[in-house]
Amino acid sequence: MKMKLYIAAVMVVALLFLNGCGDPSVDPLSFSYEPKIVVNAFIYPGEEIKDIVISRNFPLSSKIDTNRFVLTPGENKVVVTINGTLLDYDPVRKSYGTNKVMVEYATLYKLEVSAEIDGKMYSASSETKTPNGDFTLVNSNLGEFKYTSEVTPKVEFTTIPGVDFYLVSVLPHNPTTENFIYDNAFMPNLDKKDVLKELNNYSFQSIVAQNIITSSPVNYGIGIRKFNYWFYDTYKVVVYAGDQNFRNFAITAGNVKDMDGNFHEPLINIKGDGIGVFASAVKKVASFTITR
Repeated sequence: MKMKLYIAAVMVVALLFLNGCGDPSVDPLSFSYEPKIVVNAFIYPGEEIKDIVISRNFPLSSKIDTNRFVLTPGENKVVVTINGTLLDYDPVRKSYGTNKVMVEYATLYKLEVSAEIDGKMYSASSETKTPNGDFTLVNSNLGEFKYTSEVTPKVEFTTIPGVDFYLVSVLPHNPTTENFIYDNAFMPNLDKKDVLKELNNYSFQSIVAQNIITSSPVNYGIGIRKFNYWFYDTYKVVVYAGDQNFRNFAITAGNVKDMDGNFHEPLINIKGDGIGVFASAVKKVASFTITR
């Protein structure tokens, strides 16, 4: 799953700190703007630190300048460290990272950021503790399935003691209006224009499994249902075993309004002048194919 997906929109919502008290009509322009460092950082044991994006927010009433969205050392005097190690800026990927640190299991990492926004210096920090150990997939090739079959893919893995939250991201290799499954029971009577408007929503699917508490590794399975895949395609399945920060972000970042109209603040683990997420997880990759 691409956790940075829609991060800018999510962070703007997070900044508002809305409390609707049952009134679904809230004017976001009535809130004063506060510059914030927006952190989008995920680290994984066994990997180098990479793809950490440091950006900024903008007032809702202003036109967003995409050239100023990502904060850089040259333009914004950005300094990013993890456990004291300075991260390098990659102008091609527009992100920060380092090959000097290999992320380890059961280790506390502290991220610290300072940056200049609109002529003033701001700083933010956050901590994450990586999961206690690794886990394994029972099978990385989940198989090939006809869409009309009653049998659907299932990803099975061993749990990590101390980790109670798992997320499965289901990503088609080449989602288009041509290979969309129009003959489905969930969204019938769609045409290509309908699909094109919501292509990202159909393409990025995820499944959450939480409160899985085990004192020793056990086998656990998560079924991938037909409403989790919408294309005749080969799918990449990423299984994340996340820390508490990962859990909080996945559950609350996109869910800030209750059915009764109440707004609530997503859980953010950034201290100081920052919003966003700094989290860790162990991840594994599997695949399956859906045919006509």
